Amino acid sequence: MIQNSFKTIISSEGFKKFLPKDVSYQLVHNISNMGDRQIEYENPLEKENIVIGFVGNVRYEEENIKLIKIFKEDKRFKFGYWGNVNSGFTPKEIIKNNENVHFHGKFSNVDKPLIYNNVSFINAIYGNDGLEVTTALPNRLYDALIFKKPILTSKGTFLGEIVEKNGIGIAIDFNENDVYESIILYVENFNYIEFQKKCDSLLDIYLEEQHRFEQKICSFIE
Repeated sequence: MIQNSFKTIISSEGFKKFLPKDVSYQLVHNISNMGDRQIEYENPLEKENIVIGFVGNVRYEEENIKLIKIFKEDKRFKFGYWGNVNSGFTPKEIIKNNENVHFHGKFSNVDKPLIYNNVSFINAIYGNDGLEVTTALPNRLYDALIFKKPILTSKGTFLGEIVEKNGIGIAIDFNENDVYESIILYVENFNYIEFQKKCDSLLDIYLEEQHRFEQKICSFIE
């Protein structure tokens, strides 16, 4: 299929880890809400409550339970879930005896500016089991760049590599004992001015790649 295609388009360079080599792939980015991009936001980590927000189809129960338990004694940290709850996700078990966890139900893209106004960290912790989570780039990456919110994600994933390489968040591993300390240290040393610059720099790169994708589509049509 690849050899007989005009162009093979992928949404993450991480896919090159398992796709055929010696092929010129074309990147496309699933960027939405560009109209909501602003020059500057308020520092999300200076607020009284630090909200770790999961915005999207609510799943990855095991990883989320671990994260919530780590912060159970620190009342500054709240957990918000926006989106349809996956059938394999049991929110009642998570909410039980934990007043810091809230589920807000489904939303649409037009709701994102208001949602992210109440989020401090973007929750993109999917674990590192299987190609689905280790190679893909989720919508939340682009949300982070547009709405200027740091990402909390998993080590051992392509997203984790992107996040740490570009200084737009922190990648954690639940097998390590310093998850809580690592996140607290990140919060205490967070430089929002520099963070915003890094978000804009990476987003500009993605927009340029998006432009090249559009040119390829036009070339194909012509």
